[in-house]
Amino acid sequence: MRLLIDIGNSRLKWRGMGDSPGVSNAVDREGPGLGVDPARIWSGVEIPASVVVVSVAGEEADRELASWCQREWAVEPWFAVSQAEAYGIRNGYTDPSQLGNDRWVALVAARGLTLQPFIVVDCGTAVTIDGVDSQGIHQGGVIMPGVDVAADALNRNTAGIKSGLADEASPFARTTTDAVVSGSLYGIAGGIERVVDTFRSRLGREVSLLITGGLAPRVLPLIRIDFSHEQDLVLLGLEQIAREEAFR
Repeated sequence: MRLLIDIGNSRLKWRGMGDSPGVSNAVDREGPGLGVDPARIWSGVEIPASVVVVSVAGEEADRELASWCQREWAVEPWFAVSQAEAYGIRNGYTDPSQLGNDRWVALVAARGLTLQPFIVVDCGTAVTIDGVDSQGIHQGGVIMPGVDVAADALNRNTAGIKSGLADEASPFARTTTDAVVSGSLYGIAGGIERVVDTFRSRLGREVSLLITGGLAPRVLPLIRIDFSHEQDLVLLGLEQIAREEAFR
């Protein structure tokens, strides 16, 4: 068994290589470092022949995971990182290493799904939007605060606004919690549509829009343009990279 692991800012997800996309496991990360107990979450997992990881959690978390895998499984994990050009994608950043590893891997996944120009929106702790042309050349992208980050900023920087978790967005909110969360969700949805429209002026009107990320289901009902919801796009890209790197 080959184990694929995606360590995000707030969650850790994993599945076996070859498992159906969308059939993954996830836990929230809490505290410093890796933020999870590997012995607990992988207690019933078959010892993998290899471990392939994409991480944006920082060096401490990566070292903790690597140490545990080596100690418990005698496996050295392999980390996917942003590159200048590989797997059909040419990185558009001035310094390719600054493009988030998860963004890079998601672009690889999208390129595997279509040879047409595409835009990837990843809705997580942050919302990232990246465009790629038909030649696989990354055109750059934007980063926006996710809904919880935006709401938390209002909580911390205003005296009279304290919000919680609203179930859905409505412009007719009647509580502060609903108003803050609804405003954050509408702002994200509107921002996505505006950026996508700008990308289309460069990439063409037929560009594919792929939306992924753990918070995508909260944003999707507000998106008024055509899109494809791709669950676990990062894990899909990680699997494509693993196959090209001969993790078989």
